[in-house]
Order: sequence, then C-alpha cells, then structure tokens
Amino acid sequence: MIDGVKPYSEYKETRQVWVGNIPKHWDILPNRAIFEEVKERGHPDEEMLSVTIKKGVILQKTLLSDSSKKDASNQNKSAYKFVRPHDIVYNKMRAWQGAVGVSSFRGIVSPAYVVLRLRGINLPRYFHYLFRTPHFAKEAERWSYGITSDMWSLRPEHFKLIYTPLPPKGEQAAIVKFLDHATRRLNGAIRAKQKVIALLNEQEQVIIHRVVTRGLNRDVPLKPSGIPWLGEIPKHWEVTSLRRYWQVVDCKHLTVPFSDEGFPLASVSEVQSFCLDLSHCRKTKSDWYRVLIEGGRKPKRGDIIYCRNVSVGASAYVDKEADFAMGQDVCLIRSNDQNQIFLSQRPPA
Repeated sequence: MIDGVKPYSEYKETRQVWVGNIPKHWDILPNRAIFEEVKERGHPDEEMLSVTIKKGVILQKTLLSDSSKKDASNQNKSAYKFVRPHDIVYNKMRAWQGAVGVSSFRGIVSPAYVVLRLRGINLPRYFHYLFRTPHFAKEAERWSYGITSDMWSLRPEHFKLIYTPLPPKGEQAAIVKFLDHATRRLNGAIRAKQKVIALLNEQEQVIIHRVVTRGLNRDVPLKPSGIPWLGEIPKHWEVTSLRRYWQVVDCKHLTVPFSDEGFPLASVSEVQSFCLDLSHCRKTKSDWYRVLIEGGRKPKRGDIIYCRNVSVGASAYVDKEADFAMGQDVCLIRSNDQNQIFLSQRPPA
C-alpha cells in the first residue's frame, strides 16, 4: 500500500525523540504555537461526547450502547466544556494511551478533558492521525505526571510544550487523503477477517459442546439428561451436582492497587478464552501479593478461574504452577481431590 510513496530529497533533525527526522521544508513548533486551549462552558443541553482510545471522539450514547459502561456524567452539566466540529480533544488521564482525536460532532465533554482549537489554517484531521500514533502516546507519557500510571495526567500547560511537526497545508491534505483511503481498506479487510474468525469461533463452540456432552463415539446410545441446556447424553454417563466433585475456593470481591512491576493478576481480561493469558495482565506489589495468596487467591495447576460479573461464565484452565494471583471479578473453583492436596501442603496460619 505504501510501495509507491517516495522519500523526500532532504531531511533535517528535529532533536525531538518522538518525531525523529522530518522533511527539510517542514516546520517543527511547540503546540502552544499551533493550538489554543478552549474552555467554553454553559451548554448543558448539548450532546455528550466521549474520547476513546480505539476510535477517538465519539458520541457517548454510541459508547454506552456498545459496552456495559454506564453514564458517569454529572446531572448538572453547566461546567462541561463545549466542543465544536474540528476541535481536538484529549483525556488528560488517558492521553498516554491514545485517548485523543478530532471531533466530528458538536457537543460537550467532561471538565477533565482538554479541548484544543487550531490557531492557523491547518487540517485537524492531520493532527488526529499524528496524535494517535504510538510515538506521540510515548511522548504524552513522558510529559504526564502522577503517583501511579492510573493517575498520570497530561496537563494543558505541558501539552503546549511538546514540539509537533507541521507540514505545509497542501501536504497535510495529501497525508490525510492517503491515510483515509488506507484506513478504509484496512478496516474493510479487518471486518472480513473478523467475520471469518466469528464463524470459526462458532464452529469451535459447536465442536466443543458436541464432544463434552456426547463424547467421541457418535454411535453411543443416548438418554435424556433432564437438563434443558445439556440435552441428551450417553446412556452410561451420570448427571450430578458440580459441588460433588468441585468447590468454590474464593469468590470475594477484593480491589488491590496496581503497579508497573510485580506479580501478575489474573482478572477478567485474562480468562476470556480457555487458555490463561497473562502476557498483558495488570500487576501488584509483593506485599499485596502476599495478602492475596494468604487469602486463598493463589491458583494451582488444575484449577479453573471464571468471570463472575463482566463476561460471566468465561473461564480459563490453569495448566501450570506460576507465581500469580487472582485479580478482580473472578472466582476460582478446584476439584475436591486438588483441594485436599492443597490443604495438606498449605502451611499452618
């Protein structure tokens, strides 16, 4: 898709790590020279907007309809900031994760958001693409302040100090046109792949349900299970209560502080598929890890972790021993045989 894009004849250094070298005729300016912060208020009846990491600025009702999130805005919206089409908006607490974008809508946003308007004749959509790159997110992280990552904030006075490349308006338009075309094609390809993945996932579930409820022998005699969701089962199988062989070890709601380094936590995101995935999980420090394991939130090989609230029923099998603990909104169930071994090995309190 970019094979036909040729390099410029000359480049220059910017001394900005996140930018690198730029074409010689481009400018590099602090954001205070490109944007002005807008704090227009007093429009409580305008449409509520949200700034998302995935899509940028969208209608809040769209966000709420596509997720389990609830409207957390105040009833009194007189202090909310007014946004015009083509304004750039970012979430101070999530700019370092990519929560920034140009608005296509007229509306209002939380006072915690920052609204920016271009000073000169430039194209807002160019900055929409630029500020949503991982390179800018890293720069926003560098300028953000806070005690922990969950409290990092990119304040307007620091955003204004960040240097940003500024091509001539004609090149901005060409860049936007190219990226609009490229993203439409790529999004179309992604949607096509997602449909194939959805069909394969559905086929996988059908196969799994067929095997775990009927076994591998297609010719085995069947009998009614008496359970609507289960249907018929092999005649020689037994139907019994789960608690006869398994027990819930821990299902308390416990919130722990996160840290950049430490021990992994298996929460809702990590148990969405049957294989436990801790590659991108949250972490907590050693003192809180000890609290968790002493409270029985240390999974063992052979356990099953499942979601109790969001994505209820999603589960993951613990296939190996590892130093991690259960996070939020998940429960752990363990076979009675496993539990007897665990209790016999557990040191006295």
